[in-house]
Amino acid sequence: PSRAEAAAFQQQGAKGSVMPFMTGRIAMVPVSAWVLSGFTKIKAFKWDVAPSPRMVSGKKYDTFDEACLVITKKSRNPEAAFRFINYYCGEKGMKIFAAGKNGLPADKKAARTIFLEGLPEHSKYFVDSAEVATVPNVPKAAYFTQYLAPFNKNMDLLFLNNTTLDEAMKNTTKEVNDLLKKKEVENR
Repeated sequence: PSRAEAAAFQQQGAKGSVMPFMTGRIAMVPVSAWVLSGFTKIKAFKWDVAPSPRMVSGKKYDTFDEACLVITKKSRNPEAAFRFINYYCGEKGMKIFAAGKNGLPADKKAARTIFLEGLPEHSKYFVDSAEVATVPNVPKAAYFTQYLAPFNKNMDLLFLNNTTLDEAMKNTTKEVNDLLKKKEVENR
């Protein structure tokens, strides 16, 4: 991708494991379906989707990612919020969601038609995988993303040629250890 495309993609919030791919230094990254909304804007190269490679043991696995809509108990208008969620999760709302390519819609018909329109042929992997997936993309451990952030940040710096592998690993280790120490102090 061009620098402008990569910068625009990064501004959309799709950083982490995607940024090394955007630099052209690696050829494959694991991503959730919602990342496709950013890839659809890239015109400078041809891309596609493939299932995750088999593990060294030969075991194959399919991953899933999820999101949810909630109504806070502090909502000033819970009835309107419920009507919105009810609409959004219904047939018409799922068609709108599918067209945005910002994740896999819960409505199977919209997922197998509208969501796949304009995407590479193998994007159907996301839809097929949703039927059998048992492994979450992001483990549901408390504070997981907080501890993953230093790794993502330092790997981005590495792939952008702003640091060495040794420095990236050293900084990641220090930042994660600092977070663990902070958590330990908070729990006392």
